[in-house]
Amino acid sequence: MKKEFDSTTLRFLFLIVFLVIILIIGSTFSVNPEKMKSFLKQIPVLYSTLAFVFLYVIGTFFIWYLKDPLKIVGAVVFGAYISTFLIYISEVINAFIFFNLSAILGKEFIEKKVRGRFRRFYEKLEGVNLGWIFLLRAVPLIPYRILDMSFGLSKVKFGKYIVAVLL
Repeated sequence: MKKEFDSTTLRFLFLIVFLVIILIIGSTFSVNPEKMKSFLKQIPVLYSTLAFVFLYVIGTFFIWYLKDPLKIVGAVVFGAYISTFLIYISEVINAFIFFNLSAILGKEFIEKKVRGRFRRFYEKLEGVNLGWIFLLRAVPLIPYRILDMSFGLSKVKFGKYIVAVLL
């Protein structure tokens, strides 16, 4: 008996394969904070701030462990306050990307496949209040990317999630 995959399953499989490929590729890169620092110091401040945000968003998309070196480089190049603001902007952009990526590629699959006890839990997630979402983001036990993707797969509305991210 041949079982065909529907488009929902294929999109979800694409999401899983995409994430695995990103993790494999990301683990092969080596990071040189000194080169990043010298590059950002060579260009004008406006361009270096844009380059830093771009590097943070794209870099941490593919290399998940790059956050800490970038935070250090940002603090050295821009100072504590400006680097904190730039990382904040970058994290909001990343939350937007990962939430919507998982929602587009996997939410429908999860809604179709969740059964029994998990269905009730999944449906209760829609009613989770802003405080709990904020608390999960504020406590550093769960990485932001995991939270972004998990909430993207859940019934939590994007507007509610992005407000918690902004706070």
